[in-house]
Amino acid sequence: MVYMTKGAMGLVALFAVLILGLCFWHNINWDEFHFLSIPFDMARGQVEKPLQTFHAHLFSWLTHLPFSEIGMVIAGRIVAFGCLMGTLYFIYRIASIFAPKPYAILGGLAYVTSGFVIGHGASFRADPFAAFLLMGALYLLFCHPLRARPLLVAGFAAALSVMITIKSLLFIPAFVGALIWRGTSRDAVLRIVLAGVAAVFMLLAMFLWHKSQLNIPSNISGAEATQKVLKNASGRTIFGAGFLPAKPYLKVWLIYSIVPLLAALAALRAGTGAGREKWVLLTLCLPLGSVLFYGNAYPYFMPFITPPMMVAAAVGLRRLDGRRFALGGVTGLMALGGITQAVLTSQETQSAQRQTIAAVHQLFTEPVPYIDRNGMITSFPKVGVFMSSWGMENYRKAGQPIFQKALEQETPLFLIDNTRYLQAALEGDARIANCCGFFPKDAQTLRQNFLPFWGDIYVLGKRLQMAKGLHEVTIYHAGPYILDSQTPVFIDGQRIEQGMQVALSAGIHRVETSHPHQMRLRWAGVVPDALPPPPETEIYHLFWGIR
Repeated sequence: MVYMTKGAMGLVALFAVLILGLCFWHNINWDEFHFLSIPFDMARGQVEKPLQTFHAHLFSWLTHLPFSEIGMVIAGRIVAFGCLMGTLYFIYRIASIFAPKPYAILGGLAYVTSGFVIGHGASFRADPFAAFLLMGALYLLFCHPLRARPLLVAGFAAALSVMITIKSLLFIPAFVGALIWRGTSRDAVLRIVLAGVAAVFMLLAMFLWHKSQLNIPSNISGAEATQKVLKNASGRTIFGAGFLPAKPYLKVWLIYSIVPLLAALAALRAGTGAGREKWVLLTLCLPLGSVLFYGNAYPYFMPFITPPMMVAAAVGLRRLDGRRFALGGVTGLMALGGITQAVLTSQETQSAQRQTIAAVHQLFTEPVPYIDRNGMITSFPKVGVFMSSWGMENYRKAGQPIFQKALEQETPLFLIDNTRYLQAALEGDARIANCCGFFPKDAQTLRQNFLPFWGDIYVLGKRLQMAKGLHEVTIYHAGPYILDSQTPVFIDGQRIEQGMQVALSAGIHRVETSHPHQMRLRWAGVVPDALPPPPETEIYHLFWGIR
């Protein structure tokens, strides 16, 4: 038993070290950059939505670090790694109620080697922080005396997790389990219920305070903004997501999580304590059932939703007590799955991201407006819609092109082609545009006003198919422009030839040509001479190639 305990602890420590190392190496997902962008938007007074933005207060310190966006995400990941270690500790402590210490440790090993935890358990998203808070609240309810202080701390942790992400409500069955386990007397039930009521009031207080800090448009009330977010969130992620909406990812998760899943099922069959333990273990497994209907059950969701189930897994693994070879085989299988995931994850590097971000900061020493998918250059103000699948659905529901107005009012100077929606617009891919991409007018606006510059970076300019005669061309940003044209043209009466620069003011200019041809005018406020060759790989990797 001593060797088993030391071996399990050694494996958990090994995978903890691997996860920490991957924090510095693993490709940063687009929503990690988006999560980082919220504190910057908060500092600029650009946050309007009171839900899912509370972490801007918790991570405002990141905006003061002398790092690039990559360094800031890594700093956030290190905090997330600490939360992951806390979650592991809470799994162990809660499991210790139901199983001996070695099996409680195996429950932690089952979690850290289960599907997607190694790659995404310490990602800079809401999920690791919410999982830590929720498991901490459950630990206090399961393991501590039901006194005022731990109950209030548990209530505060649960309320804070909901402020960070609404999907924390999916943990409600696990909290019912705590009530079942500790509610053996009327006094205990009353104390836990009062803690729940206190949590609701703390949640309301945090929400009202946070809303007061936001720059909500005067024509939209905070209640309207909240109602709209809740309606969109529930409609897309729950009621409109269908059955098993993330099936491809779930299949992969099952492959790497078969041991804890079977162990949890075994625990439900062998529950003791006159049925009470079985019901408690069932409630701890129920949050995982959300994968049946939750629309955003992507790989990063699994490390968030599975920790309660790992308590049941620890109890199930206890059934192998005395069967040394079976226990060793199961432990080896979990370790093999964890190592395989570490190898796959290590192949998804940050190389293209580091090169692209470094190029942006080399070209633009001061923040300027720009367009991209998710706010990748978080220290710069992003222009346009948030280009997640959900964001694009909301864009199309609004029914209005946006980029002509954005160019006129905000004048983004560059664009990062880091999503298929932008790629389709810039390349004229009608398959995406007609399905779920930008409206034709927006796609044309982007294609005509941004030119390839370096890698996935496009800069402001004009791309025009010129017919013979006189044309009016709108310039959105004053400055020098370089002509790319095989035919000389006259701009405001001045003859300009291939490669020549011309200073243009913002506004309408008269361009005349004697032959039909394609003409480009690229803003020359930045030059690529000192930049290294652009990366050849994609900025964002798929999850191990899974679509």
